Order: sequence, then C-alpha cells, then structure tokens
Amino acid sequence: MTQTEAQILILNDVISHYNINNRSVSENNSRNCLYNGPDGKHCAAARWMIDPSQAREYGSIIEEENFKLLKPEAKLAGERFMKAIQQLHDEVECWDEKGLTFIGITEVIYYCNYFGIPEDKINLLKELK
Repeated sequence: MTQTEAQILILNDVISHYNINNRSVSENNSRNCLYNGPDGKHCAAARWMIDPSQAREYGSIIEEENFKLLKPEAKLAGERFMKAIQQLHDEVECWDEKGLTFIGITEVIYYCNYFGIPEDKINLLKELK
C-alpha cells in the first residue's frame, strides 16, 4: 500500500462514516472534539487507532504518544494528513445530518489538492460529478 492509497482509504472512511450527530464531541460543546466520546463514539483519528482508550484525550494526533497508537495504514498516511482528517472531523460547519456540508466538501477538495490525492478516488466527489 502506498501513502496515497492509505490516504484515500482513510478519507473515504471518514466521509462515509460521520455526520453532525455521530461525531465524537463533548456533550456540552460540539466544537470540543474527544478521542473517546459519549456512547462509545470516537473521533476520526481515534477511529484509526489500535486502542483509542489509550489516547491522551486533549493531545494532538501528531504527538508521539498518540501517533504511535495509530494502525499501520494511518501511520503510513502521515502525521500531516491525520491532523487534517482530525480537523475535518472537528469542524462543526463541515457536517450536517446527511454528512458533509458544502464547506466540508470544499475542505475535502482542498485536502485532495494539498496531499496530491486524485479526486476521482474519493467516492463522494465521484458521486457529485
């Protein structure tokens, strides 16, 4: 598996899994992301950890103690990419009841360009064309 293949796998997973209601956030603040949230929910980075319960809750995914918990595909995708995926998850404006909002789709297109991911490999973007 290449780095780009790992990024495509993770980005498609995050896009297809999350919506405004199943993000892992604090019950009293939808902008406060949690690796391990209420009702067993996990954020986008923790979703790709071997054991999310070991995550340092308010630490960044690029901190060594959290990054080492990632599955091999997520490590291969890279620190900057996993930080971007986490940011996508965290931004409330990127999500609605159905999934990504226009703002979220714009973010995904930006990430594709930034990381060199072919847009035609991202399922949601293929559906929109």
